[in-house]
Amino acid sequence: MGFIGSLEMLGSIFGFICVALYTRRNLLSWPAGLIQVLIFVYVFYEVKLYSDMFLHIVFVFLQIYGWVNWANEKETKGDIQIRRLNYKIFFLTGIIGIVCTYLLGTGMQNWTDASFPYTDAGLAVFSLIAQWMIAKKILENWLYWIIIDICSIALYAFKELYFTCGLYFLFFILSIIGYYSWSLSINKKDQFLS
Repeated sequence: MGFIGSLEMLGSIFGFICVALYTRRNLLSWPAGLIQVLIFVYVFYEVKLYSDMFLHIVFVFLQIYGWVNWANEKETKGDIQIRRLNYKIFFLTGIIGIVCTYLLGTGMQNWTDASFPYTDAGLAVFSLIAQWMIAKKILENWLYWIIIDICSIALYAFKELYFTCGLYFLFFILSIIGYYSWSLSINKKDQFLS
């Protein structure tokens, strides 16, 4: 195993810990995630998945934001309250994601030597949307992650990033668990974010 493979394995371990802790609404998910995304910035640069690299740079800031947001809520409310999106906003986030995917994919295709520019861009864009939803404690993040994880498994297998491929398989399983777990924690009244 080379240097990139070792880094990929280390990042995968921290990524698994992070998502496993997200499913439990544990505040320690954020520092584990911060370590993971910093490692993957370098890994994705080396394998020329630039959208993923930029995604992970943004994830650094989203990890910090989520950590602060969850810590503040836990301090003021004693627990992390899960919310739901109404269908209109859920649909709107999908449309915004598709438009941004096209724009980013076109840029990557025209100005870089990126592998799979549109697939990479789509995964990056929808990962940002889903990660923002986690930071805001929105249940539907897990639905996005389920689809993202399935597509990521195929991309990373093709790029021979086998630890990352395995990690995204575990993320897929954890996303199903996360959706179920977070669904159970919502108040009977359902807290819709409009």
